[in-house]
Amino acid sequence: MTNIEFVEVNLKEHKQVLLEFTLNYMHWIQKNVEKMYYVDMFKEVGTPLVDYVTDYVENKSTSSEYKYYLVRNTQTNNYIGMGGIRIHSDTICEIVHMHVRSEYHGEGWGVQLLKFLLDTAKSSGYKKVRLDTLGFMESANRIYEYMGFEEISQYPQSEVPAKLNRIMKYYELDTRNIL
Repeated sequence: MTNIEFVEVNLKEHKQVLLEFTLNYMHWIQKNVEKMYYVDMFKEVGTPLVDYVTDYVENKSTSSEYKYYLVRNTQTNNYIGMGGIRIHSDTICEIVHMHVRSEYHGEGWGVQLLKFLLDTAKSSGYKKVRLDTLGFMESANRIYEYMGFEEISQYPQSEVPAKLNRIMKYYELDTRNIL
């Protein structure tokens, strides 16, 4: 994995890349949730997918509450993944929108991204790291559990509508337990 670089998102430079990754990720989630649970996620959220993603990238991702990173393959110069950290308090943060392009699944890029985000959270002084995920994301959930995350109930800062809780999983990790 020496061909990897984590690039902090600068919206002026990376807006299109962030929009593309977020739209692809959310579209994939929406398609799987509809297929497996017969739920229109964005109807539950109350905003069409494209509007949600555009607002998220243009407004939320630029706030001081969020810090996004792109994963760049230095050999090909291609961006292959993304992930972010959302600040909840001085001691708690959340990993958000962690995604690696499907053609790179199974190569360890997602684990490297998760380790980078956890190291970033720990070195920034956060004591707890949280995340939410979907129940059907079994391989991701196994990685979270392998990395020491423990399942918890929905946390107050979660942006997931309560109507979707039945298909969600929520995790928390004490940064002292980072492998």
